[in-house]
Amino acid sequence: MAEPDYRFTLANERTYLAWLRTALALLGGAVAISQLIDRSGLAWLRIGLGVALVLLGLVVSVMSVWRWHAAEENEHKAVAFDVFKAAGGSYPERALAMIGATVIFWAKVIEQQYRMMKVDGTHHSLSEWVKLGKFMFVEPGGFLRLIPTYFSYFRPGFHPWDHDNTKLLEDWKLEIANAPEYRRVA
Repeated sequence: MAEPDYRFTLANERTYLAWLRTALALLGGAVAISQLIDRSGLAWLRIGLGVALVLLGLVVSVMSVWRWHAAEENEHKAVAFDVFKAAGGSYPERALAMIGATVIFWAKVIEQQYRMMKVDGTHHSLSEWVKLGKFMFVEPGGFLRLIPTYFSYFRPGFHPWDHDNTKLLEDWKLEIANAPEYRRVA
């Protein structure tokens, strides 16, 4: 895999900041509406518009963080792995670390699920735990689709770029290459 193009990283960060400015503008609009619209007979309009702008501002800010982070992680997904290997990291260390992380992950999933089910009063219901298992592994069964990817990590010759997402990166780069933020850096 080629080295990441710094122009895309900078353009991605500028795009992220532009979305955050948009979110702040929406939140500012909500404050302005709540203060400027006549409070006498149009309270429903003031409250409705204010809440709508706040919600839209929150959605825009969350989506911008998600998009920025996804692009960064995808472009640099092998860096930590490559540093681990360059520092002398071995296959047994890597495999044991993944096993440990998996045990902790599932312990936390079960703990949190137990807490939520306890609030609902269903934590002692075997049928509810079976429903959860079916949901996770049968229908819709999202975890089943992850199993082959998960076990591929345990191959001795594994590398993160074995899971090729260059098409996603190329689509993102094509989209961002047309952005003014990219042309400013080029």
